[in-house]
Amino acid sequence: HLMGIIAAENQNFSLALGLMQESLKIDPHNSAAHNNCGVVQRILKDAKAALANFEEAVALKPDYAEALNNMGVALRDLDRPKEALEYFKKALKIRPDYADAKLNEAELLKSLK
Repeated sequence: HLMGIIAAENQNFSLALGLMQESLKIDPHNSAAHNNCGVVQRILKDAKAALANFEEAVALKPDYAEALNNMGVALRDLDRPKEALEYFKKALKIRPDYADAKLNEAELLKSLK
């Protein structure tokens, strides 16, 4: 998982994804690895696969604000704004000061007007 993060930080997203997927074969209950795998999949424009990983991260750790926010982002990417808004709100309920979720919620609400 850590090697995948390092690869992603070096902009080598295909390698990062492969390493993260390998780490999930070893430890499929790692919520952070699912979340990070989803982030890389989203960067690689695979919002459906990203959403599946974010869902798994939240299933493993229901109070995972970052994964909830990322679910919202993936749902927004999939043109499901009402569902996306729900997940931004869930993230903010857990972490009211979470700037990314606040920004995502505000931008989405502005786009729905």
